[in-house]
Amino acid sequence: MKDNEIFGAEGIVIHGDKIVLGMQSSSRWYTLNNGKTAAILKTIGGAVEKQDKNNTRNTLIRELLEEIKGINIEDIKISENIIFTKEIKMKDINPYEINSNLKMKADFYIVNIPSNVCLSPNDLPVLVEIPIDKLLNMEFSTDYSLKNISNFLIKKKEKLKIPDNYAIMAPKEMKQYLNNNCDKKNKERIAFDFDGVIANTTLKKHEWLKNINISLDNVDKTSIYEELSKTYSKEKIDDIYMKMSKEIFTERVLLETEAIEGAINTLKKLSEVYDIYIITARTQTLILQVEKWLKKNNLKESITKIISSSFKNKQDICIDNNITFLCDDDIRHLKETKVKNRVLFKNEKSLKFEDYGIKSVNSWEEVEKILI
Repeated sequence: MKDNEIFGAEGIVIHGDKIVLGMQSSSRWYTLNNGKTAAILKTIGGAVEKQDKNNTRNTLIRELLEEIKGINIEDIKISENIIFTKEIKMKDINPYEINSNLKMKADFYIVNIPSNVCLSPNDLPVLVEIPIDKLLNMEFSTDYSLKNISNFLIKKKEKLKIPDNYAIMAPKEMKQYLNNNCDKKNKERIAFDFDGVIANTTLKKHEWLKNINISLDNVDKTSIYEELSKTYSKEKIDDIYMKMSKEIFTERVLLETEAIEGAINTLKKLSEVYDIYIITARTQTLILQVEKWLKKNNLKESITKIISSSFKNKQDICIDNNITFLCDDDIRHLKETKVKNRVLFKNEKSLKFEDYGIKSVNSWEEVEKILI
């Protein structure tokens, strides 16, 4: 084997309904260009050593006992057969080592540890226990803020310093195996509009309209057309709305746009309980901007899927995807009764819509009270 190649064993450790990953020691953390620190989270395992007698199963047992505190050999149930063997280039799975020539070849096993066994880090600074269903919605080999998974950390010491960012270093075959073979918690699916509910593009619309001497209480599309129809022709309103959209719905403006107060924290909480969908009238091209905004605001991992409603009714999309709750700031998407739980967000005229069986809220705090 060449000097730049490593052969070892890795365990996909299942602890109840969670996957256990380990964080590198601080001596192996990375300093990013912005001055922040980052660490790799990886499966439990390591390189084959002489004492393992060239047996990767022996390697894995040794590594598990060294890296995880609170387990005995009797607690560890390792698959009899290798699940898959993977040859990996470090630069392909570690975003912090894109210039590395290091290669690894590892036998991957499944390791089951009973859920009643309490785990803590031994040689590692931190263990991370991530619910399987959440892990399957996370992107591997991608740099993220560690705040996104702070609830899943088990520290060796309570006051231990942790890095700012992280990336999961694992091959795609791990996800494939878990998707095909593990029971995942079936979460209820809920959906939110993006503009005016999550991102405060409402403020941007008010500012734009004010510049042409138009002042409205509500600036969702339905309200704009209703209010302006008292003064302008439909052709004129179409022209105003098109010009506003061209300026508002750009990547530059969106990335400058703040989240609605309370949206980020509430969505992170809700993602622990629900699968969260965003259903937006933005086209598929504009959804790429939404993904960048979510990543910038550390929300990407909290969202299961983004769906464009530019060619389909939002409630029909909900039915197609077994979504039971829809929150939007435009009443036209909520008047139908195909979705049982419908919530109108931040609309001063919301009271007159109660006859449709729609609840109305004016804050994310109220959304949280409804759902949790």
